Amino acid sequence: MGSSSPRRKLVFPFRISTNKRGHRQKGTFAFLPRDVAVSPELLQRLSRENSSRRFGLRVSGKAASAVARERQRLAEQSDFFIKPVNARIRSIRERLTRANILVEKPIEDLKNNTELFRRGNYKEVVVPDSRGPHDYVFQVKNPEKFAQRMRELVTRIHLVGVAHNHLHMRNVLVTPAGKLQLIDLSKARLFQRPAKNKLDFLRRYGNDLYQVALALFMLRASSRGSTYTLEREKAYSLFVHELETLVRMHQKAGIPTFGVAPNDLINIHYSGGRFVS
Repeated sequence: MGSSSPRRKLVFPFRISTNKRGHRQKGTFAFLPRDVAVSPELLQRLSRENSSRRFGLRVSGKAASAVARERQRLAEQSDFFIKPVNARIRSIRERLTRANILVEKPIEDLKNNTELFRRGNYKEVVVPDSRGPHDYVFQVKNPEKFAQRMRELVTRIHLVGVAHNHLHMRNVLVTPAGKLQLIDLSKARLFQRPAKNKLDFLRRYGNDLYQVALALFMLRASSRGSTYTLEREKAYSLFVHELETLVRMHQKAGIPTFGVAPNDLINIHYSGGRFVS
């Protein structure tokens, strides 16, 4: 490998995300500068993760939350990431790229089912904030313009048969030109045929629609004041409005929605995909 390879400039990687069960060395790794401080709690957790395939020792919810926040903070300090890849992810990335949808691209194939990525000068939509009720705050200059671009993005990816399935705002970056880029295709799925009926549509795209609507609802609410000062009826109305807007945009783009209503999307989200029409 030539001396110009970015990996020669990297230091020991820390895992900043894991699979749900915590088994094996899956998830995203971030390379951190030597001067970045790491909390003792995370060091202890990492030690357990690296010493055993089944490190999932029981910890309190508060401790687990603290470790998760620490991982997020460390991710903010890193410019390089190693992520697992497979044929499915590559196919989805190719489909999105052909549709002119911006998606993260590796700078090097590490030849062991992993790829090396560089953050570059892209910006996060949300940043960690331990003072807030959700541990993050939006950093969007023009909320209305961003919201419209986000609606267009989710509509376009569904139009080409892709469901992201993890479309929270930490998986969306903003380019210097203000365009949106998708990252983390680990849970994405590719469909070759349109949805057959309402249930099929909900199971494919319901999670994306719910997550985007929730994020845009919180963005809109935070731009008017704290989300938690809104009256309950008003908050629900804002959320339903976002769901309705997304469904209309799908219909306008020619995506069959089979009469899906906001309550259908809420229902299937909380029932884990066991929607009964």
